[in-house]
Amino acid sequence: MLLEDFAIINWSVAPERLQRCLPAGFEADEHRGMANIAMVGFTNHGFHFRAAPFARFSCGQADYRTFVRHGDERGVWFFGGSLSSQLVTVATALWKMPWHYDSIDIAASANEGSARSDLIFISM
Repeated sequence: MLLEDFAIINWSVAPERLQRCLPAGFEADEHRGMANIAMVGFTNHGFHFRAAPFARFSCGQADYRTFVRHGDERGVWFFGGSLSSQLVTVATALWKMPWHYDSIDIAASANEGSARSDLIFISM
């Protein structure tokens, strides 16, 4: 599969505010006294299961996550996400992720010869 128009948007929040959103046993992972929440958006092209490479689909995807600690282990906690494919029910059942169906349209452009790029993420 190919991920296109990949963007990560981060928000810094006070760790105690984030802590209220995490389950028992997990702690907000801090960096310079702040915790981060991120939205990761991209277009997923040609996704398929290994057993069925002929059945490919593409969709927009957005995941909402934060970094956590559980004892001495560090990891990523997914609050939820969206897929713009009706196959979201299959993905939810297989990976037990809190995803739901959403209309997602990602349009991006890069200006040749420039470090600047524009990204528009629409989720309705």
